Amino acid sequence: MIRLWLVALLALPVVSCSSTPDCLPTKLEVAPIDVPGPTAPITLSARLTQGDRPVVGAKVGLAFAINTEGMRGGMPTKVATDSDGVATIEEPGGINSVGVQGSRTEGYEASFQPLTTADGFNDHCWSNASAPITCAGAACPPVPKP
Repeated sequence: MIRLWLVALLALPVVSCSSTPDCLPTKLEVAPIDVPGPTAPITLSARLTQGDRPVVGAKVGLAFAINTEGMRGGMPTKVATDSDGVATIEEPGGINSVGVQGSRTEGYEASFQPLTTADGFNDHCWSNASAPITCAGAACPPVPKP
């Protein structure tokens, strides 16, 4: 069984500080995604900035927001940002390949939470953002049961 981690769905990017009271503010930007159907390939991406500059080499968590019997969650994948501050993951099998039978993918979330000096960014503030995923302009159907 897939272990689901709870993730909060936020409508707009949120900036919050780590344990350092005077951390550097960061912002994650995500955009709504519309795919032709639940088996179409999908790419999640988020851009991390500090001020107007991209944050390069930071680990950003990307997770599908999956609703399973009223519980919303998703397993985050940590990806390093590129030279433009963008973290990306691709799911060639579409949203049906990330959920369990009967679950419904409703969106995705990006999170930046540097925790230790080993992260190299522990002086940066935490940030989160989320966006919806739709199928052909409507809510995506649940993963089919056999």
